[in-house]
Amino acid sequence: MEDDTTIENFRVVKTMGNEPPSWVLWFLRWFCPPYILEEIEGDLFQKFEKDIKSFGIGKAKKRLVWNTIRFFRPGILFRNRFSVELNFFPMILNNLLFSVRHLRRQKLNSLLHVTGLTLGMSVCILIGLFVKHELSFDVYHSKTDRIYRVNSVWTETGKQFNLYASPFPLAEAIRNDISGIETVALARPQFKAMIEISPQKIFKQDHVLIVEPAFLDIFNIEIVSGDATKALIIPYQAIVTETIAKKYFGNEDAIGKTFKYRDKFIITIGGIMRDLPSNTSLPASILLSYVPNEEFLDHGDTWYFGDFAWNKLAVVTYIVIDEKTDPRHVETQLKQIADKNINSAPTVDKAIQGSFEIQQLHDIHFDTKRFGGGPWVAAIDFS
Repeated sequence: MEDDTTIENFRVVKTMGNEPPSWVLWFLRWFCPPYILEEIEGDLFQKFEKDIKSFGIGKAKKRLVWNTIRFFRPGILFRNRFSVELNFFPMILNNLLFSVRHLRRQKLNSLLHVTGLTLGMSVCILIGLFVKHELSFDVYHSKTDRIYRVNSVWTETGKQFNLYASPFPLAEAIRNDISGIETVALARPQFKAMIEISPQKIFKQDHVLIVEPAFLDIFNIEIVSGDATKALIIPYQAIVTETIAKKYFGNEDAIGKTFKYRDKFIITIGGIMRDLPSNTSLPASILLSYVPNEEFLDHGDTWYFGDFAWNKLAVVTYIVIDEKTDPRHVETQLKQIADKNINSAPTVDKAIQGSFEIQQLHDIHFDTKRFGGGPWVAAIDFS
């Protein structure tokens, strides 16, 4: 029978309309010793309620998962009191000898039990490592709590589209019309681009990202060699990862080397960066400097809601909000930009309405409603 206080703690949270994931409660009761379960569970639910008020239900659930996993350690699992007696070691030796004899007599049965125990522990460890990895997405950036992606919310004849892409003019409008923004940068993902090193060395390369120079001011990217900022300012230059540099040029110094991009554009390598970690939602292999050339940019997904610059959603817009600025104030100004440039524009069909909203960087990996969360990494649902 479950502890009455434990059940009451769960009911208090549930009646508030913000129910924690049931599997978290099951996992805690599975590994936690009964005599400390009530205390730990009470602390977790108390913090869960505070997190709901501070961060909202979505982030509170993720924090509850992480806080529960933190208790999954030897200090909790084996928190029992042992009395050391004079015959302690002989008793251990006798038990060990008895176990060995038992294993020898029932080899098949013992093998099944040991295998089952090993598999069970291995699965638990793997699940814990997986959850820890997923929760760590995009948190390594120094400004992660202030980095936001500007998403589009489009309505066409009553049907709503939630998209991570935004129109090209939005970044410039944010710079000119919105206060409280520290940095703005747009990025244009490219898909399966052809890279020619020589007529004999041609690669089909994914994870190519065209970015503005300010991209390096938003995200933590470690530069190994070259002048990265200069490379993104000069047209048709690139920063490549160490893996890509070795893939294309072997042990030669890749700085200053060129390659042909999409059978037309000659790109010069101006910088080498460390390979991005696996817990990033934007795993770029090549960063190309942004050039306002329609042919150069047109090699990725674009959502069209009319033949109008503001109705073509083709880039991803990132912003860093000033520490003293309320994010809700930024969203209010974004809606004003949408009303001015989209909803009031005479060239836009009245059946089409557009708006923008912001989303924190570390929430992107858990947002499944915007076509998987991003261009390359599929989002997961932890709710």
